Amino acid sequence: EPATYPGLPAVTITSPRLPWAIVAHASDSACVVVGDVLRAIHQALSIRITDEEVEGKMRRSARGESDRRETEQKWQCQQECECAPGVVIMTRLAFLEGKTKFFGLSRSPMGYDVWVVN
Repeated sequence: EPATYPGLPAVTITSPRLPWAIVAHASDSACVVVGDVLRAIHQALSIRITDEEVEGKMRRSARGESDRRETEQKWQCQQECECAPGVVIMTRLAFLEGKTKFFGLSRSPMGYDVWVVN
């Protein structure tokens, strides 16, 4: 089933919590389906965070100073202990700050092919 109506060959997905957009492309059909959207979101949020993204996240932190310190400590531990067994690598999922339930997409005023994660 198409993810949007009308169906589109590609959909740009945004979130106020993310500093970049996610683009979902149609995989097996003429238009993007729900599975394409979920796959694109999963792949985008599974990417390892870069130094620049961590610095930006700390500056934009919605939860204040304690969240900035926590993010910085996790990042420093990852940098120092990266080769140690059991170390968790920070991914872009951290930008969602625990808000990980997907409630669908809403139209964005930015264009017919731009949607916002709910």
